[in-house]
Amino acid sequence: MRRWRQHWNPINVFTPIRVPSAGAESEAIAAIRQGVSLARRYCEEVEWSAFDATRCPLDVVCRAVETAICSGASIITIPDSMGVARTSEFVALVKSVGDRVPNIDQATLAVHCHNDLGLADENSLAALTVGVRQVECSVNGLGARAGNADLEAIVAAIASHPKFHTRVQAAHLPALSAQVAALAQSRPPKARLEA
Repeated sequence: MRRWRQHWNPINVFTPIRVPSAGAESEAIAAIRQGVSLARRYCEEVEWSAFDATRCPLDVVCRAVETAICSGASIITIPDSMGVARTSEFVALVKSVGDRVPNIDQATLAVHCHNDLGLADENSLAALTVGVRQVECSVNGLGARAGNADLEAIVAAIASHPKFHTRVQAAHLPALSAQVAALAQSRPPKARLEA
């Protein structure tokens, strides 16, 4: 039985891993080891994010993920930090990490997708089919540049899928969406306005 996690409790460490040279790669791996180990001393649950993973060589991503887990990370996030990944590319990256990192079973695999190409929801949901168990998203898809995956869209898709589940109470999301839109002086996502 998996224990219920409190999402406000973990320390989140992210490390840019898209580096120009082998020497810089070694420095990034050392920074991951040091940062995650330090965070683990202060918190039982540490989330590590492979910043800019979609534009980084797969071997580097896999080494970085393995290092983060060995250093104490219990959640590994593969983000599309710039929102540039096509769905097939993003799913292939996440699946490759799951297949190639030998200690991946010691961590929860997560994704965090930006919406620059309008694919954040699609990429997040597709990643669930290759082993992801946590989707990082936001109310109304609010976030940097074009935003992030939208909480309400993700929850609705998961609720209608036979293999996935969430404990989010979807009935409360429309009111939350409206309240956030009012506070942010924005509108809910267009897809919901047309529904």
